[in-house]
Amino acid sequence: MKLALYLLQRQPKDRQSRYQICVKWLTSTLSISIGLPALLFLATCVARADDAFGRDDGSLGQAPTTGSELDDVDDRVEFGRDVRPILAKHCFTCHGPDPDARQADLRLDTQDGSRGDLGGYQAIMPRDPDASELITRITSEDDDVRMPP
Repeated sequence: MKLALYLLQRQPKDRQSRYQICVKWLTSTLSISIGLPALLFLATCVARADDAFGRDDGSLGQAPTTGSELDDVDDRVEFGRDVRPILAKHCFTCHGPDPDARQADLRLDTQDGSRGDLGGYQAIMPRDPDASELITRITSEDDDVRMPP
């Protein structure tokens, strides 16, 4: 609701400005209340925006904006800074570097482990959250499927 009101008040003219407002709202509101799913969703949005804006360097660049609301927006999600610490906190105990503690033969601390073939699916499918098992697991309503347990 806050986002809809904010967008109506600001009435950004271009798609990138609307996207930056969404990024600001997600990082300031959702990441506080639901953490991991919000930031992973945000990372997916960044990948989609890169495609939409014809960028492949992982950054969104700077859109022309007015007002000071967006001055403090960091419009790039960096895996090492933004996503890896969340995975480390919530996932690495069971899916990290320790082979004795690792469960389901899944390693999320390496690119090969997180993006490799896991028998017909991938834990993380870049730019396709619907095909990412990680997104399915962290957003599931089923207690037997949802991660972390």
